Amino acid sequence: MAQYLTVKSRARRKYLKSQANKTERLLYYIQLLFVSLINIIVVLVIFTFFFRNSIVDGDSMRPTFENKDQNILRKFGKIKRFDIIVFNPPKGYAGINPKDHFIKRVIGLPGDKITFKDNKLYINGKKYSETFLKDIDDSKDVTVDFKMEDLPATNHTKKVPADSYFVMGDNRAHSSDSRYFGFVKSNRIDGIVFFRFSPISKFRFF
Repeated sequence: MAQYLTVKSRARRKYLKSQANKTERLLYYIQLLFVSLINIIVVLVIFTFFFRNSIVDGDSMRPTFENKDQNILRKFGKIKRFDIIVFNPPKGYAGINPKDHFIKRVIGLPGDKITFKDNKLYINGKKYSETFLKDIDDSKDVTVDFKMEDLPATNHTKKVPADSYFVMGDNRAHSSDSRYFGFVKSNRIDGIVFFRFSPISKFRFF
């Protein structure tokens, strides 16, 4: 009888241990699933509110970007001069769908006066070097002289209005930009180019 009780006791302990192991495994998998869900939610929130993907369509930003280059935009931070932004173009410009997305470089900040003379940029009377155009052949791809206040697209405004930006494509001779459709308001900006991830051979931060 005593031997029977001992065997029964061992079997019960083995059974209880087995059940405990199952419970532990179940709790482990539940915990793993919960952590995975939290991570997915965090990633979705980050990419919804802080970042987004963008694909270049066209050649207006050559040589900085080629057609089909893929970038990640950041949707936070102050826009600085020469940042590259993606935005919905202003409404009312012939041939442009205002729901399209453009990629251009910020040349003029609010309050700036923009002038180009002899293929050189002047902002508020000060000459600026456009080092990002170093690979462009100046004999072919020049920026035609203009004063911002002489442009019909800007309503002959002398200074960039508050909460707006004057943008241009790096491929100056082949770019529809603020020279033609005017200023870009901040509420039409999707984000600032953060880094290019495709093609991987051209990966870089901006």
